[in-house]
Amino acid sequence: MRVGPQWARKAAYAGLLAGLPGMGQNFQFFDPATRGEVSLLLYNLLHLPGN
Repeated sequence: MRVGPQWARKAAYAGLLAGLPGMGQNFQFFDPATRGEVSLLLYNLLHLPGN
């Protein structure tokens, strides 16, 4: 999946953006994040392989 800025591509490659609703070419990376979106990112971060 090709997504926005370079940091977002790195996050997607690492699996941090998995499960975010609306993720794709038109995702607005600079819009405010909801509590649910932040929670999902933190959950994904804490459950990366090797953690």
